Amino acid sequence: MTKGFILAIILSVAVISPKVCFPGPVQDNALRAADPSQLKPASSSGISKVAVYDADPEHLWNRLYAALYARTTDDGRSYGQDDLDPFLWPSSTYLLTEPRQGQVLAILNEFLDKRGENLIGQPLKRALFQHDLWAVFDWLADPDAEYEEKRARLLAERRALRDRLALIIRRVALPVEQIETLPDNYGLALDSKVYPPKRDPAHAEKAFLPSDLFDGHGPWVHFQTGDGKPYPFGKPTALTHVFFVGGRSTFFVFMNLPGGRQATLDYMQKVNAFPIPPGSHQRETRRLTSNSGSLAPPSGTQFALVRQIMLIDDQGKLRPSRLTESVQIRVVHGMTEKENDCYEFTLHRKELFAGHGLRVSKSDQEPIPVFNVRDEDVLDLPRSLRRKREADSERRRKEPLTENLRNACINCHLGQGILSVSAFFHDTNPGLTPSERVPEVERIIRWKGEKFNWGLLQGLAREHQK
Repeated sequence: MTKGFILAIILSVAVISPKVCFPGPVQDNALRAADPSQLKPASSSGISKVAVYDADPEHLWNRLYAALYARTTDDGRSYGQDDLDPFLWPSSTYLLTEPRQGQVLAILNEFLDKRGENLIGQPLKRALFQHDLWAVFDWLADPDAEYEEKRARLLAERRALRDRLALIIRRVALPVEQIETLPDNYGLALDSKVYPPKRDPAHAEKAFLPSDLFDGHGPWVHFQTGDGKPYPFGKPTALTHVFFVGGRSTFFVFMNLPGGRQATLDYMQKVNAFPIPPGSHQRETRRLTSNSGSLAPPSGTQFALVRQIMLIDDQGKLRPSRLTESVQIRVVHGMTEKENDCYEFTLHRKELFAGHGLRVSKSDQEPIPVFNVRDEDVLDLPRSLRRKREADSERRRKEPLTENLRNACINCHLGQGILSVSAFFHDTNPGLTPSERVPEVERIIRWKGEKFNWGLLQGLAREHQK
């Protein structure tokens, strides 16, 4: 990465409408007629059964979701049946090779032929379904695929899937009025009273879900980097997170010092005023930062990163929603050697459809590292999986079950104190600025609006409308 300071911290999400439009009704006759060989039915053998969008695993929505998301490794273990993101890496080929390619095409064709979007009218399910399909579309619309030898050999397969997905994404879109009335599952999680609203230092193994996180006058301060300037002068604050989800989610970052809101605002000014020597490099900046007692936040300082779902409405505009996908909380301990306390809550589709909010992650769960820069498909590396499972099993035997995920996100968030929550390097001060969430959403919407896959999604609709 570049020179400078590591001080843009985890970030979060919000809500506005983009001015980028998706064309009106789409005609798919030309698309279908151009590829009659793909109309042949394909067996769904080898695809795990799921009951996410309906109680019947054979429901068309479940079959399409399973064909795109569910994966089984060579040792028989199943993955992707209710995870936030599809297990797709740049070099993945499971959707582009047989038998899965033909199976997915057959289900997509069936969905288009039978007007499968009419099978479920519940806005919440339609929103999640669109979001799921959109993630796969963006992966298929990889602009680098045509220029890299390993991926270029499967371009026709990519196009066959993405063209059909674009139509379905358009068909299941909600009007803005329904998007605005989607449930606040963070609020549902609070109302359940399953998780305490405050941290108990005596029981750091127990997760807490702040009841005042979104209180604009409370102790949690939402902030932007880049002096709060609009995009493109100010990039999304959690740019790395936004990048890895392709701008399909919004991210908010919050900070909360033990002294309350004013103490947090004062600390942000200290960070902004921290002198950075000209020409300093990453390692030097780390050393200076870690040795600066005035920059170290007091023990017990809390940071939160909130991720929420972005949707495409029935007019083709990007719309934020109140649906929270995940909440990550980190409690740092100043300049001590004590490990940070880390907690994570995530959305699970079936539980959300049943009226529940968020589920806490626990230390006995085995995460698959989707959020990283690896090119390899982790699920195609059985040795790595076996080694990881063995290490996790050994750790579980030695440690009590906890909701404090001490090893999570360690690749990017190294070190103690402020260093562990720093996501970016800066040649100048990071320009931490208290902000409403709406301007951050606007940054993300504008960032997404410049991307190739967003333009392609619109272009495919125009093409098949002719």
